[in-house]
Amino acid sequence: MAPAPQQLLTVDALKTHVREAVALLAASANPLLYRNHLLALFLLKRVNDLFAERRGVIEQEALHAGRSPEEARAHANDPDEHRWFVPPSARWENFKTAAENLGAQIERACAEMERHNKNLLGAVLTPLRFEASGAAAEIEPHEALLRSLLEHFDKLTLGDHALQGPAVVGKAAEFLLEHLATWGVKKGASFTSSAALMQLLAELLRPEPSMRVCDPACGAGGALLACADYLQHRGLSPQTLSLHGQEYDAGTWALCKMNLLLHDLPDARIALGSTLSRPLLDDAGSLLQFDLVIAEPPFTLAEWEHEEAARVSFGRFEAGLPPPRRGEFAFVQHIAATLNARGRAAVVVSHGLLFRGGSEKQIRAALLQPETDLVEAVIALPEGVLLGFKAPSAVLILNRNKPEERRERVLFIDAALIARSARAFQLDEATRRKLVALYQGFDERTPLSNAHAAASASLQEIAVTHDFNLNVARYVTASHESHHCDIGQALAELEELDRQKLAADAAMQRMLRQFGYGHDSAKEA
Repeated sequence: MAPAPQQLLTVDALKTHVREAVALLAASANPLLYRNHLLALFLLKRVNDLFAERRGVIEQEALHAGRSPEEARAHANDPDEHRWFVPPSARWENFKTAAENLGAQIERACAEMERHNKNLLGAVLTPLRFEASGAAAEIEPHEALLRSLLEHFDKLTLGDHALQGPAVVGKAAEFLLEHLATWGVKKGASFTSSAALMQLLAELLRPEPSMRVCDPACGAGGALLACADYLQHRGLSPQTLSLHGQEYDAGTWALCKMNLLLHDLPDARIALGSTLSRPLLDDAGSLLQFDLVIAEPPFTLAEWEHEEAARVSFGRFEAGLPPPRRGEFAFVQHIAATLNARGRAAVVVSHGLLFRGGSEKQIRAALLQPETDLVEAVIALPEGVLLGFKAPSAVLILNRNKPEERRERVLFIDAALIARSARAFQLDEATRRKLVALYQGFDERTPLSNAHAAASASLQEIAVTHDFNLNVARYVTASHESHHCDIGQALAELEELDRQKLAADAAMQRMLRQFGYGHDSAKEA
């Protein structure tokens, strides 16, 4: 009797499955030390199932076209017929059933996968060590753990036809990384940001199809994925974005690559290396320019590449270098230099960057000159928003092309004031919508209505009265004449703008299809 077909896999079911995989690993090892291994096994299972699914379709089509079974099988195993090609030695069923040396078999499978898919997987899997070394008493438990993990992932089919929707695998990968990050906070470590915070940054910037987007400190890729999700949730193709990122740590770089592949974003360009000393360049050797930059650079750069960055400035540090033991502003200057003529950025920064003196004050002053006029808004976030970081932080919004009504002014928002209390602050959907409404809908002509959650100040006031101090509390709570916006009205206006934009996008897609263009054709055109 044939087994009953697997029900279509939901996001929640797969999240439960990957949580159980972490628990399996945690029974005998620290999951944080093996997060790349866990994601690699997840990716191998996903790719194997995609390949098997595609191979079956090709073989059936060949048989229906009149080819012999042998010809159909050969055609289905032709690498040119697959985006992902899985050679026989790397196929799940082969290394899953290995009688011994399972770790070595997995490593060989990883090497073969990279060799046949260099454009997708180059140097992502081969650095991982699955094979144990030492005495038999150490090797046997390790092999047993690997076998348990393989058997656990083998319980589900991860091909597209087995999923409830195209985003199931990517959402489960996001959950896995955030689950591990939360685990890391308990152990005093953190390697990725809250998905809710990245979602806020994407909603503030509102990416559009075909934009070039970058995160110069991309970590596991959360900010780039938030931009892709923003489009996905509006019925638009995230594959139309040109995604770029750079990551200093090799292990985290590989994690980011796998995460993006599990989200079906294989064309993202993720560079390995230092953004400050070896930034992304265009073909002419100049800094690559972007429509949007979204980032949470590291706060603690006590040993940053001060001297080397000065030698390879690319015009980034004309306002001066940050202090040798505080490199956070170097990332902000880099981001400012990579914005094109209409470019915008949302950058998470430490609270101290807003008001510290010395060369950091000098850099703030340069960003706040009328001829530069780059700072559009500062959003203060209460403590606890960042994983593993208890102090308050802020979002700095830069804009090369401010709207007329915002020129030579800076908008200040205190996120804590939109919650019932700062201690009860949660960056949930309702809070994000209120923050986005305040940022998007603020207008000096709007009457007071929001109890000092936002205020605006001129560049002259910031320079003369506040000596280039951007601490939000100076403006939002101290100003008695600040103008604020009606959040309810702003939310309604935002929803109406979203409806109009979606209708326009749908009409454009209908027109393109009438002329024979789909998403891919339109992109090529």
